[in-house]
Parts: sequence; structure tokens; C-alpha cells
Amino acid sequence: MHPAQTTARSADHRWGEYHDDVVSLHWRLILAPKRIQDYVLAHELAHAKYGDHSESFWNTVGTLIPDYQDRRESVVLMPQAFLCERDVSR
Repeated sequence: MHPAQTTARSADHRWGEYHDDVVSLHWRLILAPKRIQDYVLAHELAHAKYGDHSESFWNTVGTLIPDYQDRRESVVLMPQAFLCERDVSR
């Protein structure tokens, strides 16, 4: 994998995305546990090599984050409200 530019953004209901050598992470990811931050970043960096979610892609994620399946499940279970633009503390 080669180095990628990283940006923080406010966007749709995704934690991150990889496009044209740029990893974009939702700014609210900073509020998530570090283990989730690491998983999301590894997931997006794996897209530098694989554009899909093939077995090879997941093997790469697994090399970076051996317990990625548990972390992935945690991301899925995180409330979508966490990503919303409005104040979720009300």
C-alpha cells in the first residue's frame, strides 16, 4: 500500500471512504473508541489496493487488524444517529 492523503469531513452516513488516493473520514469518528478508529482507517486503506470487498480485500484488512470482524460488528451496531449532522445530545 502506498501513502494516502487523509481528510476529515462531514458527509453522508459513512464513517469513511477511499477515492483517488484520498482517505476521507467522518469528523465524528474522533469520538469513537480508538479500536474503531483503527478499523475504519485500515478498511479504507485496504481500498488503496482493492476497490471491492473481495476475499483479498478482507485478508488485507485482517493482516492490519486481526480482530477486524469484531470491530466491524461494533461499527455496524453503532447508532446511525452518531453520524447525523444535528446535535444528538438532545
